[in-house]
Amino acid sequence: MPPTDFKLEVGHRFQFHTEPRGNFKGVVDCQFLTIDAPRVLMYSWRGGPECPADHPTVVSWTLTPIEGGTKVQFAHTGFTGLPGFIIGKLILGPGWAKMLRGSLRDAIARWNDPAYAANPTWGPAQCDEPGWRRPARS
Repeated sequence: MPPTDFKLEVGHRFQFHTEPRGNFKGVVDCQFLTIDAPRVLMYSWRGGPECPADHPTVVSWTLTPIEGGTKVQFAHTGFTGLPGFIIGKLILGPGWAKMLRGSLRDAIARWNDPAYAANPTWGPAQCDEPGWRRPARS
């Protein structure tokens, strides 16, 4: 889900767009709540009619230096009741898991790959196309 009008400023509003499904129109309204670069990024998340404007959920990313790398902590909180359980665990949960286990790891691997860094013609648009595979290390 690519964001639109993405500026790292507390209070700035932006959106994610994806395919509409059922009552979900395919637009997630967000607002930056906390930015403590490079450690913490938190933003509100309102993704459909079942999420009232006065009670959006919150997505947070926390980076913590550890020996040999960085620990990435992710949370999407604020879901309430049975509808919240269904949305948070059964609808959004699998997508977040896929992103955290696959797309995020692949992106980090690309950024750490000398072949990727050495070729300035490769960019996010080319590398994120379906079927793109990281070049083998020589």
